[in-house]
Amino acid sequence: MRIPIWAISISVILNIVLILLFVDATNKKPITAITAPLVTTQSAKEAVIKNTVEEDVDLKRPVFKGQSNRLTQAADGSIFGPAVAIVNNVQIKQLELMPYLNEVIPAEQINQVKSFDAIPEKFLKSAIDSYAVDLLFEYLAKEKGITDNARLQAVLNKNKRRTIRTAYLSKVSPTLVNEKQVKIKYNELAKSLKGKKEYHARHILLASKKEASIIKKALLKKERSFDELAKLFSLDNSTGFKGGDLGYKVAGQLNLEFEKEISKLDLNVYSKPFKTALGWHVAVVEDRRDAKIMPYEQAVPTIRDNLQQQAVKALAIRLVKNADITLIDPLEMPATN
Repeated sequence: MRIPIWAISISVILNIVLILLFVDATNKKPITAITAPLVTTQSAKEAVIKNTVEEDVDLKRPVFKGQSNRLTQAADGSIFGPAVAIVNNVQIKQLELMPYLNEVIPAEQINQVKSFDAIPEKFLKSAIDSYAVDLLFEYLAKEKGITDNARLQAVLNKNKRRTIRTAYLSKVSPTLVNEKQVKIKYNELAKSLKGKKEYHARHILLASKKEASIIKKALLKKERSFDELAKLFSLDNSTGFKGGDLGYKVAGQLNLEFEKEISKLDLNVYSKPFKTALGWHVAVVEDRRDAKIMPYEQAVPTIRDNLQQQAVKALAIRLVKNADITLIDPLEMPATN
């Protein structure tokens, strides 16, 4: 699948932020990521199935893993900083080690690290070991001539260009949207919500009608709460770990088939199993009210982020449109050795 030109890799952005912070020697707050735990046990699943039907139904769910936080504290020194270790006569510099430190420092401890010198020794050693493994494998690949492979070089060149692009966008993106644009968008959203209703619903997404029926029976027997069953069985990775909570959604924001079904429900009444293009659902509506927009201060970050993404997309389209791009007929291409 071709990745849209405006798409930006979040992991790459965070690592580029590290580089920019390091070069500029500025102090920024650590970037945090949300870790959404999902705890599942086979025994809990088996108990639900056993107490509803005696059939063997496959409702296995993968454990959800949240993204770790990224260390963003830069260090003083040269472009890569001072050396912190030596592997086979090759120096490992502070900045080169940063991406590896991001992987080994737990999310709950990341905010406690205020400088490179404050990094606990066990994490430092773990990051150095990881760096060394990559370095030594690179040596082995060079000995086999793998690093000279044209396809590999093409991938490396692409990654380099993407990284440079991301570095540029991390600098200019904040300048693409001003406060006036944010306020205009906020007012447009507030106006669009007038006269509309919003629902606070939960759902459990399943693969078949039989599975959905089992879940409905378990709910009616009150063997497990909706929250527990969603965490155990829901195929919706974006809501399963939250007990199937969809939050408040304005009419028109959700799948139309789904909205049609939940609009018929009384509050706190479990739906019958129903099917949409996404799969089979069991849902419940916990609240229904007039739609309202959140306070401006709370809405600003999301609105600004969305407007920046739109601006970056528009910039990418303009660049391609204005560039001199010519497709070459393969039959006219010069022969290569």
